[in-house]
Amino acid sequence: MENIVVTGIGCITACGVGVDALWNSVKNNISGIKTFQHEYDVGNKVNIAAKIRGFNHLDYFSRQTRIDLFAAYAAIAAREAIAHSGLTQEQLSDSRTGIVAGHGLPGAESIYSFITKLNAGSHKNDIFAVPRAMTNAAISYVCIENKIYGPSYPIGAGCVASNQAIGLAYQLIRAGILDRAIVGGTEATIQPHVIRAWEYMNALSLNGSKPFTVDRDGVVLGEGAGMLILEKESDANARNAKPLAKIMGYGTSNDAFHLVQPDNEGLVKAMTAAIKDSGLSAGDIDYVNAHGTGTLLNDKNEIAGLRKVFGKHADNLPISSTKPIHGHMIAATGAVEAIITIKAMQNSFAPPTINFTTADPECDMDVIPNIGRNMPIKYAMTNNFAFGGLNSTLILGKY
Repeated sequence: MENIVVTGIGCITACGVGVDALWNSVKNNISGIKTFQHEYDVGNKVNIAAKIRGFNHLDYFSRQTRIDLFAAYAAIAAREAIAHSGLTQEQLSDSRTGIVAGHGLPGAESIYSFITKLNAGSHKNDIFAVPRAMTNAAISYVCIENKIYGPSYPIGAGCVASNQAIGLAYQLIRAGILDRAIVGGTEATIQPHVIRAWEYMNALSLNGSKPFTVDRDGVVLGEGAGMLILEKESDANARNAKPLAKIMGYGTSNDAFHLVQPDNEGLVKAMTAAIKDSGLSAGDIDYVNAHGTGTLLNDKNEIAGLRKVFGKHADNLPISSTKPIHGHMIAATGAVEAIITIKAMQNSFAPPTINFTTADPECDMDVIPNIGRNMPIKYAMTNNFAFGGLNSTLILGKY
């Protein structure tokens, strides 16, 4: 079966615009998580997030462009990925070029602005609120900007959305339905009402992102987008493109257990399916980019699942969570972490889990605490799990 390869990557995160800014932060332990002032006061207690600062719409789009932040971030990431891949306009507009991109809570900026004006009694509100906030706004804008006429799939799967987008596109190309695809995810939910809703769940950290540590106390939200270009290896070679990595395998599952509490067996099924799909054995995996949200339940649940899947190999398997650097970007997380994993393989450098303090006895694996590690990485796993019992795992290979 022909290899499916990655030929372009692009992103925008709290670490800056572009892949270089993200990787520099990963290499040098620079966190994009900072305190910030809420634009409106709705009683928020949490004031830390991996928020993109200093973003000026006019630096990237015309004044007339009607676009929500979540779609803007997707467009910016897609521009970098497409340019990096070297795809021509003819190839982008080919009917066998598709786009598959994830979202979590689309249009949060537009919805909050609309409701705020409505509550203030304004009769002059945003007539574009619906198209700006619709679930397909991001991929539709990317298609319009790049004249992509092929199949378009918006994936509304929260924290696994962009991992599922990559996996679905991989399957569509492998099945011969598409030749190439723009894939990834985007999120822009650092809005007062969204933060407040998360606070009601007691899911957000007041002290920072500290995955796998005994004093971890929750998630720190992030925003931005990550996009990748997938295509058949033969097509990449035919146009002299330089593949960055191989998509080796994909697995997904549902716990069918609870809306917010994870079930260990569900994530085990996803990881096992991805390894089987890749044709590798568990012992072949050199590094895992873990979901590692920093919540009490999810971190220990993921470690328990990894131990079930990897057995004795888990004792010597390095894993890390990069969320203390870029935040939990919900639908953008999987794509951004896939990009980090690709860079890790290219540079033979396993990213650290920064902010690590005291180890939790229930998170008893090598989590690469605080300092990244020079090591060869031929095959890597990247995990994402979501509310609703959704689990998604990718296996990536060094090219």
